[in-house]
Amino acid sequence: MMSQQVVAADSFHPMRGHVADGVVVLFADGSTMTLSNTMRGWTLLDDQGRQAFNPIADAIAVASFVTTMAGQRMAHPHRQ
Repeated sequence: MMSQQVVAADSFHPMRGHVADGVVVLFADGSTMTLSNTMRGWTLLDDQGRQAFNPIADAIAVASFVTTMAGQRMAHPHRQ
């Protein structure tokens, strides 16, 4: 079952149940990415359904990626 939860990127944390299929991550610049569970692990999909990174199995690494992307988007709000 896919989640309908929307989580701000700066609040994203694996121990709060945020690593779940269908969770939408909202970045400060207004863009969103959707967390997807694949057969090979977790990935984030952009608005066009493209993978942001290769699937990984570690929820902590997913959280790290979200945090890194949030920082990059705040530093460069027009860069996607």
